[in-house]
Amino acid sequence: MSDDIRMSGGDTYGPLHGGFTLDGDPAPAAEDPDVRNSGEIYFSANNGGRPYDWSRYEQPAGGASAARRQRAAPGAASGSGQPRSQSGAQRQRARETQAYRPSDKKRASASGKKSRSSGSDRSGLPGYAVAAIVIVVVVIASFLIRIPIIGCIGDITAMNRDTADVKVTVSANMTTNDVIDLLKEQDLIYSAKFCKMIYKFLGHDENEIYPEGTFTVSASMGLEGMMREIITAGATDSTVTITFPEGFTVDQIIQKLASNGVASSSALYAIVDDPVFIEEFDFLQNVDRRDERYHYLEGYLYPDTYEFYIGESPQSVIERFLKNFSEKWNKEFSDRLEKSSYSMDEILIVASILEKEAKDADQMPLVASVIYNRLSSSSFPNIQCDSTKKFIDNNKEKLVADGRYAALLKVYDTYQATGLPVGPIGNPGYNAISAALSPEITDYYYFIHDAMGQIYLASDAEEHQQNIIDAGIE
Repeated sequence: MSDDIRMSGGDTYGPLHGGFTLDGDPAPAAEDPDVRNSGEIYFSANNGGRPYDWSRYEQPAGGASAARRQRAAPGAASGSGQPRSQSGAQRQRARETQAYRPSDKKRASASGKKSRSSGSDRSGLPGYAVAAIVIVVVVIASFLIRIPIIGCIGDITAMNRDTADVKVTVSANMTTNDVIDLLKEQDLIYSAKFCKMIYKFLGHDENEIYPEGTFTVSASMGLEGMMREIITAGATDSTVTITFPEGFTVDQIIQKLASNGVASSSALYAIVDDPVFIEEFDFLQNVDRRDERYHYLEGYLYPDTYEFYIGESPQSVIERFLKNFSEKWNKEFSDRLEKSSYSMDEILIVASILEKEAKDADQMPLVASVIYNRLSSSSFPNIQCDSTKKFIDNNKEKLVADGRYAALLKVYDTYQATGLPVGPIGNPGYNAISAALSPEITDYYYFIHDAMGQIYLASDAEEHQQNIIDAGIE
């Protein structure tokens, strides 16, 4: 993994955090309430080429992490194609056009059906006789039920349809089928049931979320034309380039996307927890306890620099992050994962904590060693990282209103939860993931920072208490 994929921005957040502890001692508040380690961190974490003895970090027999050991290979993710970070307008337009084109398989299937009907039937009648019979039947049926047949065909071909413009307002979270029902309500199509059947046959997802807004369409555009106008009209030729720092949470990512006009926050929240991504990306199938998490995609939206269209489809936006994650998790990471006693999901949880608790990439392998030492020791049931509680407290008001605060705090706060929190507390970058996969080998069980970000490590409580004094923490 080359360094040029990493972003620079360590100067963004002002003074470094200080005073993170592992034994419950109070820590001085950071000047930035969201990013404890001064926000973006961009450097290289390595161990000087030394082998890693993961046996040092084997968990006790029956440990939850070992019991849930998984071996998901992200390279097998079904999200095909290149990640669209820094993609151009032409690639986006090509994708949108392809999204409304029947697959080659379906076109081939339709073609095959036509060719099979061209010969003699099983009764021995020649092909032209069968064709004549079919034509007669169609003519009679058209005469008897002329309006339904003409109406349904007109929905697709747009023949003899009104050219008047009609304003259609799509609400948040409306799916393909909801939009087709809306077109029916506006008298833009004859049969919603027929249109849904045809649209699904053409390869479109009936549950795809459409962008909210008001769009101008006409019946003369036909079903596909109107649907394509609605899903793409919100997007413009204007693009915006956005950098997401390592450690950013799902909430921070959505806020930044919305503030830059990529998509509304309500539309992004509606799709970010949708299970549709689990079917598309194999590595998400191994995410444990999804229903207990704040956002199950937390940890998998890879922090990077992306180029988006203004008004882009929310589903397309989230897919872009996930495809980039699949690409960035390379063979080196997979090989290291095979040698560890943890799953990919657990590695990402550790990496997300490193983003918040370490000052820089050099400290990350040391902090990782403390976490793994505690996880593998029966003397330390809790890893006691302040950042895990803060992750939930940052959204306390909203979560209390939703009735979720107490339940989420119980599974995320590592002063309460045994072992690791239920899920990542942010989206880690390359350095943090690398450090989580390649920790230092130490005998430390405590760490703390002074006001300047210098780290103090200790093997026992007595040494840790002396570090607190030396660090000037009261």
